[in-house]
Amino acid sequence: MFTNPDDGSSFKGIRHVTGNQPYLLGDQVDGKIAMFYSSDGGGNWFSTDDPGLEAEKGEAPFSNNGSLISVGPFLMFATKGPASFNLYQTYPNCGSGAQNAGGCPVAWSKTVVPLSIANPDCIGLSIAARSQLSMSTGNVQTMLVVVGASSTGIGSAVMSRDGGKSWKPAITGPGASRFAVEYFRAQGLWIAVGPSGTDSSADDGQRWHALEPAPNEPKDAGQSWSALSFPFVVGDKGRIGKFNVSSLKK
Repeated sequence: MFTNPDDGSSFKGIRHVTGNQPYLLGDQVDGKIAMFYSSDGGGNWFSTDDPGLEAEKGEAPFSNNGSLISVGPFLMFATKGPASFNLYQTYPNCGSGAQNAGGCPVAWSKTVVPLSIANPDCIGLSIAARSQLSMSTGNVQTMLVVVGASSTGIGSAVMSRDGGKSWKPAITGPGASRFAVEYFRAQGLWIAVGPSGTDSSADDGQRWHALEPAPNEPKDAGQSWSALSFPFVVGDKGRIGKFNVSSLKK
């Protein structure tokens, strides 16, 4: 369908915003994160060349579950730079006096995600989001949860209630090396998976609890996972599993 035009570069993520409009996240090329899109369902692809995708030397997107996500019409992805983790997200770049944000061109903003970067083996992070209507303001509120794949689990989860403008660390974090996180709306739970185990949070990422296998399940049922899309998880050596939804309780 399409080959990356940047010599030696790879794709890190793909996401549909609408049925006919997928986006491709690429590597950093010439000081800018590469992003491509199609308006015909993938038949033809073009570089977005949107403003705001400029990157530091050595900064790169992650190629794991949750590397490129959509929240309504908006896109988000995370990078690891020389001194920080960063979140890029789209916004309508309207000129003064614009009345309809839906008709404005897209630009990207960049903010720091305050995960611990001191551990050199922190190899990635994953983002998940949910939106809800605020009863007090009448506006749509975007909740973000980020987990990091560090060997200790310390400082490895943060959350934002305002779409990434401000962040708070988890009171009780998930276990070490969590590669992917997702919100399970039917149960009101956030789930994080990784090589060493699986955790859940019922309070929007503030407190995480290990999910232990039931007595009739394999002892490693919660381990060795690297990506999830409910109700399925996948991992090493072709392994695929399915959550026992009835056992997921708040």
